[in-house]
Amino acid sequence: MNSKANPLCPASPAAESSTVPERRPPARPERAALPHHAGPEAGAPARWNFGLRVLDLTQRTLSGAQRTAEETLCESLRLLRLCVDSERRQFRPLSAFGFRISDFLRISDFGFRLSARALLPVVALAIAAGCSKSPAGKPAATRDPAVPITVAAVEIVPLDRTLPVVGTLYAKDEATIGAQVEGQVERTLVDFGDRVKAGQDLALIDTASYEALSRQSDANIARAKASALNAEQNLKRAQDLSRNNIASAADLDLAIAQAEQARAEVKAAEAASAIAQLNLSRSHVRAAFDGAVAERVASAGDFVKIGAPLFKLVNDDTLKLVVQAPERYAAAVKMDQPLLFTVDAWPGETFEGRIYLINPAVSAASRSFNLAARVANPDRKLKANTFARGELILERAVPTAVVPLEAVVNFAGITKTFVLSNNAVQPRAITIGRVHGGRQEVISGLSAGEQVVVSGQSKLFAGAPVRLKQPDAPAVKP
Repeated sequence: MNSKANPLCPASPAAESSTVPERRPPARPERAALPHHAGPEAGAPARWNFGLRVLDLTQRTLSGAQRTAEETLCESLRLLRLCVDSERRQFRPLSAFGFRISDFLRISDFGFRLSARALLPVVALAIAAGCSKSPAGKPAATRDPAVPITVAAVEIVPLDRTLPVVGTLYAKDEATIGAQVEGQVERTLVDFGDRVKAGQDLALIDTASYEALSRQSDANIARAKASALNAEQNLKRAQDLSRNNIASAADLDLAIAQAEQARAEVKAAEAASAIAQLNLSRSHVRAAFDGAVAERVASAGDFVKIGAPLFKLVNDDTLKLVVQAPERYAAAVKMDQPLLFTVDAWPGETFEGRIYLINPAVSAASRSFNLAARVANPDRKLKANTFARGELILERAVPTAVVPLEAVVNFAGITKTFVLSNNAVQPRAITIGRVHGGRQEVISGLSAGEQVVVSGQSKLFAGAPVRLKQPDAPAVKP
């Protein structure tokens, strides 16, 4: 049974001529022939004999030999295979020398062909590498598998245990001053930004009308008192006549009732006068506490109803910073703990407050609870409703493990470091905290004195052999 010939790599020229017509390269200008090498020398090393044979085939191809490029390549590969089998060694693939199949093959309109010029790297590869046997029977140099690294020891330093927080500064006292009487605003005496004292007049509302009502109430009191005095005198006369059996019992009862009514009218007039005086006082809008005017709502000429807002007043001598803490810190947060914070308005300056309010309930939506720190603001640098960021100091000077920032590796959501032990490294997952002075706080996973890798982590794996990199020599100044 006849086997089908391989069109890409024929076994021999004779077989190819019997099956398919011989393909000849197109005519092209003659080129200078390369120096022709003789055949293999007797007693020469196998690598040189092999290289010379491949070089001879390449020269004939470049000189316009009748053999096709595909045949020359197949012959070269056959020689390579024979050399490997004869020396019983493993030949390195072309990719190990930086070559690719695309360097030797090209695609044209006529199909898949070999570039004859690309055979020169094959010749160089064959002569340089040949078989993997080294000259004079010496073994080839091996690469050191140890990865060069630098290490640093885990240190224990005293650090404050803190909780990062963000929040807003609110005025300790903040109120919207509204109208307590109805009427037209006569005057406004302050505007936003003005400092005021408790009881200071801020605005006047229809004071003339309320002064007149106050005087009217005073007159009503005087009239009621006069009526009451007349009723008392009539009662006294009725009592005298009744004792002498001159006045009837009905006349006495009427005098008593009129006297009681007169006394009640006096009390009613006095109450009305008190209300009139109160309304007159309320027509003068006054500050409820020491502070500053944050906003003026009403202006002169506005007609306001009772309860209409007129001013917004804040006490910025003392502020409160309201923040949230996760519920897992509920047992650690205590009254009077210090809270250090900064604001964007004063970069580089740190302010301090003390915890004085702790919410007893945890929010079901955020799983956190509110707490507030009282912040003294005597120089009024801080303003109400300012955003602040800081940290709540839960515990002072806690012994904490720290490592250089370069020792921490974050990959695929896992934070780890490589620990050196017995000239090998092992990855270890760690829990980190905050960064302090260029060093990473390690909450768990490391012990004091352990050696962690600082450089060379990209080439490391579990159990990788390593060697310590020698420190660079200091530069010598001329």
